[in-house]
Amino acid sequence: MEAKDLPGGRITTHVGLPSPSRRVRGKRKRRHGGKTKTQKKRQQKSKSKPVKRAKPSHEGWEEFVADVQQLQGAPNASLRQTMLTVMQRYGMINDPDEGLAQLQRVVDEHESDPTNVSGDGGEELLLAVFHGDDESRCVELLQASVARNNLDAIYTLGTFLLNKSAEEGPSSALEAEESWKLFRMGAERGHPPALFQVGICFEQKEKDP
Repeated sequence: MEAKDLPGGRITTHVGLPSPSRRVRGKRKRRHGGKTKTQKKRQQKSKSKPVKRAKPSHEGWEEFVADVQQLQGAPNASLRQTMLTVMQRYGMINDPDEGLAQLQRVVDEHESDPTNVSGDGGEELLLAVFHGDDESRCVELLQASVARNNLDAIYTLGTFLLNKSAEEGPSSALEAEESWKLFRMGAERGHPPALFQVGICFEQKEKDP
């Protein structure tokens, strides 16, 4: 994984996608208990002369958005389209900080009531992508999206479990079985990548009965 520095704090990319910065996940903690001499001088100057603050640079975010927008010919075009739709829904393309904050509030509201399965699961899916470096949280969010019948989440979680079972070997038979169920669920609802994966699974079962 490649590490990058963005204005919100240090983030880690996961399969080319950024995770939310600490600034978005919660209020940033102060590193110092009191003000330094430099900070006091700047505060005194600001009282007499207004300071023009530079607009934060979001080069990493712009790169991420550009990557998501590349839909034509992409193997995961459906997932990208879902992510792009949610990003546009919350105005995240132009204001990532505020957009992500709104997105988190919606997911928090959903999680506050386990019986609440409203929405299309797009919020949980996008937030799961942002938490790609936190496996347990990522899976938790994907499961919440699957509960809302989001086809891209169904396929993404199935792929994750399949890859995990391949890495861990025979000890992960449960993950392999769960991935198969998810692929079949997506295929029955006409999700093209899931249909393809089910075909691969059938072919593999024939080779290794």
